[in-house]
Amino acid sequence: MCQGIQEFIHLEFQHCDATGTADWFDIHGKLFRNASGQPAYVLGTSEIITNRVKASQEMVKNNRLKALGEMAAGISHNLNNILMGILGPAQILQSNLTDPDLLEDVDTIYKSGLRARDLVKRLYRGVGNLQEILTPVEVNQTISEALKTTRSRWKDDAEARGITIAVTTQLANNLPSVKGTPSGLHEILLNLIFNAVDAMPQGGSITIATINEANHVTVSITDTGVGMDEQTRSRIFEPFFTTKMNVGTGLGLATVYGILKRWENTITVDSTPGKGTTFTFFLQPWRSSENQSPDGAPVLSAPQSKSLIVEDDETVGRTLPRMLKNQHDITWVNTPSQALNLPNLNQYSAILIDLGLPGMRGDQLAEALKKQNVTAPFILITGWHLDETDPKRAPFDFYLQKPLVSLNEIQTTIAQAIQKKFTS
Repeated sequence: MCQGIQEFIHLEFQHCDATGTADWFDIHGKLFRNASGQPAYVLGTSEIITNRVKASQEMVKNNRLKALGEMAAGISHNLNNILMGILGPAQILQSNLTDPDLLEDVDTIYKSGLRARDLVKRLYRGVGNLQEILTPVEVNQTISEALKTTRSRWKDDAEARGITIAVTTQLANNLPSVKGTPSGLHEILLNLIFNAVDAMPQGGSITIATINEANHVTVSITDTGVGMDEQTRSRIFEPFFTTKMNVGTGLGLATVYGILKRWENTITVDSTPGKGTTFTFFLQPWRSSENQSPDGAPVLSAPQSKSLIVEDDETVGRTLPRMLKNQHDITWVNTPSQALNLPNLNQYSAILIDLGLPGMRGDQLAEALKKQNVTAPFILITGWHLDETDPKRAPFDFYLQKPLVSLNEIQTTIAQAIQKKFTS
């Protein structure tokens, strides 16, 4: 019998009905207990708040994504400045070295820096809206680079465990360039090679082949490993799905599938338990009518001229003038106040300004210089990823994205700026 013991309660809970439909409920009321103190009944009101809960959950999710996006943007910006200290000197060395062995080492550094640059872009694109720009990619060359990168796994580590993994290639001659990104294709190959190595704990062989088909380039990677049954094969591209107990995360093949899908390509798998597996993927050839990447564009020459760089990052500030010293007389300052106090600012044919500067953003500095009747065209150099419609790009005539990986692009942009000054 209820003794009138009561207390106010407020509950939110989820309940599933007989059909499996889940709803959230909000209850305000009084909880009555019996003489033993056990709950007896509730007297109050109940409201279905499913939509409100979902909206709140969505807001939390969006806030987390926003915070993640801001963190990724900040990391991308800092890494892009760091990569300038790798890619810039590498290009300087490429222009001055003649020793073929040293040139090969520098080329490895440069290409690794490019892959890091593309990785930073993918990091930001994963939580932002950065569009992936596809360029011509040399398949056979990328395969050779991937084999060098993975050599420690299929040769050194294997031999240390007392097993042998033989790697052979059957690469077609005169393959056309394909549409993709060098880092993306490199990552595809790394994941498939590592997958093949993991499938051969007792050793075996890996064969990589390329074929020039009528409408695509075919790449296949075959191993003589443990193989897969149909149930496993049907799930291998699922994120986090793995049959390996102590190796991997289950993301490698999901990454391969995701990259190829973004490029509108496909991949197939042929596998037999105990006999091995063949992954075959198909790449679209690069069409000559498509826009060429900046690296492949002709260099627009310009007469020797004076240019100003406003950049607070010391690595970039020291590297960029060295890259351009043969073509331009460069003045470098690292603060907006130094730039504003320079004498005769109109002596410069082009002014390159970083966006993130101490005390004043780069776009604000450009506006301030314009108010001083500076006539030189302005070039924005930034590690931030800015859309064309971003208002911070408005005061600038040209835009260069860090890391500045193409000396040709930098020279051409400055040449265009100089032409603009003397023809306007």
